[in-house]
Amino acid sequence: ERHVIVFDFDWSLINENSDYWIIKQLGKELVPQFKKLCSSLHFTDAMDEAMKLLFDKGVKKEDFERAFAKVPFFQEMQEGVREMSKQGHSLYILSDANTF
Repeated sequence: ERHVIVFDFDWSLINENSDYWIIKQLGKELVPQFKKLCSSLHFTDAMDEAMKLLFDKGVKKEDFERAFAKVPFFQEMQEGVREMSKQGHSLYILSDANTF
């Protein structure tokens, strides 16, 4: 029997907040500015601004791909997802903002 299985991303599949993590990986010096943006903007707007700052700094799509390849997944979740996939289940990530 096959099932549809839905996951959250941050602190569920990965052992991190992916938004802060990617900024720390690609623009650690931007973290204080990002925190300031978060205090004055809706979080997704602050992330949009942070992404603009990263791109202005010269960060490219390939840099994101390399960084996300190193995201700290929970090992048990990684193993579980692989097993569920082998069993033919449909797997989805439901997130308010994580798209890549």
